[in-house]
Amino acid sequence: AYCEEEYDLHNGNNGFDGAKIAHKIDNDQTTASYTLKYISKNPDSINPQTQRKNSDTFTKSIAEIQADIRFFPVLMHSNPFNWPDNEKSNAAGYAIRLRDTPEFNSQKYYAFLKRILINSEIYAAAGKATLSSDNLQKKLTTIKAERTQLLKTALVGMPEFHAYLKQNPNVLVTILQEFAQYNQDYKNAEDAYLKVDLGLVEQNFRAIQALVYVPEKNKKLAIALCQNAILELHNFIEKLATSTTKPNFFHTANTNLCVSMAKAAKNNLELFLGNLDKMPYCNYTADEVIIKTQAILFTENEKVLSNKLLTDKSSSLPASHKKLTEQLEKLMNQIETEYHSMKQPTIALKKQ
Repeated sequence: AYCEEEYDLHNGNNGFDGAKIAHKIDNDQTTASYTLKYISKNPDSINPQTQRKNSDTFTKSIAEIQADIRFFPVLMHSNPFNWPDNEKSNAAGYAIRLRDTPEFNSQKYYAFLKRILINSEIYAAAGKATLSSDNLQKKLTTIKAERTQLLKTALVGMPEFHAYLKQNPNVLVTILQEFAQYNQDYKNAEDAYLKVDLGLVEQNFRAIQALVYVPEKNKKLAIALCQNAILELHNFIEKLATSTTKPNFFHTANTNLCVSMAKAAKNNLELFLGNLDKMPYCNYTADEVIIKTQAILFTENEKVLSNKLLTDKSSSLPASHKKLTEQLEKLMNQIETEYHSMKQPTIALKKQ
């Protein structure tokens, strides 16, 4: 219900049958961002209670979705008209108790994982089977694909979801079995397009699994890069501040400026390192870790100084310093190349 933006999940619209199988009925207000107009609610109007558009009843903020999932089924930010946690009956009390139940939380992450493994093609097929308008079919598919991406991004950024996957390494087997059972409803050749592609489900799972395990390595890489860069900067500051032989252009003002910038970069790196140590994982790719570390180190002014070090004919810096500046130049060129080649920067880079 949460994944599909159900606007009207009151106590009479869900429950269990005699075999203890859960059922949900009355789906006319599902996919609220689109269907609200059918109950005379303008999707673009502002809801006075939430101060958001009606179409944003289910939040699109990654941080807010994470909070919704973390405290689920009590919703911290999304605000559908009817939901178990706002019922006047005992449902609200049950929702709060479920939130703190380990078994429920395990099932919760299972359900969210299963949802984000569904490809947009299955929603395109559902639209084709139920809607006569091509435009409506495309709109439904787009909404569902966007919802999948929001949920996936939110979940991959949650340590609790990482922990769930690591504690349940064989969960894919159960998910594939359930989707295979679902496919049994479409035995006729003309209905085959409605089946879930199990190969794509597995492919999607492996991709998510990779996102969960790789960041742990990236955290170690980021910490190592930071520690190395901090040490290099410390040595550079010490040698520059105490050296009796300086390059001709390094009069007092330039020396002080270089030391000041190096200290600022060192402080920023130490802050970044401290934050990394507190994080249970590092949600950057290896390339992003390198770029982020370099971006903290080198401002545009520092690049000018670095270039001057390289080109000044009378430079008498020790060989080790010359080697360092050559490395800096190479790294800064790499930053520019990486940034300019990224047509669609990742979320991590946008934040940075």
